[in-house]
Amino acid sequence: VTIVDLRVKFGLPPLELDEDRCIVVVRWSEESIGLLADRIQDIVVADAADILDPPANICGVTGAFFSGIYPMEQGLVAFMRLPELL
Repeated sequence: VTIVDLRVKFGLPPLELDEDRCIVVVRWSEESIGLLADRIQDIVVADAADILDPPANICGVTGAFFSGIYPMEQGLVAFMRLPELL
């Protein structure tokens, strides 16, 4: 499985690999890819009608990674564009 460090994609220092790291495995173009994340807080099920366009202040290279946001009581959930991350 190929692993993509999301911190590097967002212009941050890479994560050190240890047993506490989270890898989310996704399927893309019939290939399994691991997305290395700092942490996974929760799994959210969202109705597509409730997903909003990302705000205008998310721009530049980093903004290209986001396709939408989902407002929740605890804050915002960001939806990422998988093709741009890979």
